[in-house]
Amino acid sequence: MNKTEFKKIVGNKLKENGFSFEQKAYYLRTDTIIICVEFQKSNYGNTYFINYGFLLVKLNPTIKYPKTNTSDVFGRFTFYDKGVLNKEYQIDFLEKKEVIDCIQINIDNNIKPVLEKGLATYLETTKPSNLFVKLVAKQYLGIE
Repeated sequence: MNKTEFKKIVGNKLKENGFSFEQKAYYLRTDTIIICVEFQKSNYGNTYFINYGFLLVKLNPTIKYPKTNTSDVFGRFTFYDKGVLNKEYQIDFLEKKEVIDCIQINIDNNIKPVLEKGLATYLETTKPSNLFVKLVAKQYLGIE
């Protein structure tokens, strides 16, 4: 699979789940949070990372198009390849169905719980180890 096909497959799956493509990233907005999903090309091989971030509107009322690495909470989509958890997508070896299924699993596990229960509840109940949470966000959300 080439990068254009990979990005199109991922983009279509994100759009099916309510995201829109703006300013070279995918965004999903509510009154309290902006969710951003972006591609990051690896320096090694035909490999991509899919980064996501949550920006708390209350803490950043003027930011309309956050990037994942400047969001209050950010991490990477993951997938299992032969039983091994990966954060990088080696697109030369992926099949379309694999990508579609993987992106939906990441949305179901990492995005939907935040939309349904809120970011604080998601962080407290799942304790995801692949997320970075800024101190100001921890303080605002009242989590440790």
